[in-house]
Amino acid sequence: MQLKILFDGLGDIVNSIAIISYIAVDSYYKYLLEQWIQRGRKENDFLLNDYIRSTEGIFSKLLKRTPKDNHVYIGELIDAANFKPKMDHLTHFLPGTLLLDHHFGLPDSSS
Repeated sequence: MQLKILFDGLGDIVNSIAIISYIAVDSYYKYLLEQWIQRGRKENDFLLNDYIRSTEGIFSKLLKRTPKDNHVYIGELIDAANFKPKMDHLTHFLPGTLLLDHHFGLPDSSS
C-alpha cells in the first residue's frame, strides 16, 4: 500500500486516506529529529519546528489510553476521523524517538 503525504507539517491532516503510524508517521518524525541533531541542533531550525508540530499531531490524533489501566498506545486514523486501536510492529520508532528528544533537552510539550 502506498501512502501520500498525510500531514502538512502542522499536524493537520491533508488527505483522508488511512493514517498508519508505522509507515507514515513515526519514521518521518525520527528522521526530522535525527537530521536536526546531526545538523548542530540550531534553535528555530525548520527540522526542529516540523518535528515538534508533528509530534503534537501524533499526540492529539493517534495517542490513546486503555480505559482500565491507563496504558498508552498509538493507533491509526481511518478516513481522517475513525480511530482504530491497532498498534503495528513498526511503531517501535516512536518510543526511541521520544527518548532521543528528551535526551537532547526538547521541551516537555514535544516529549
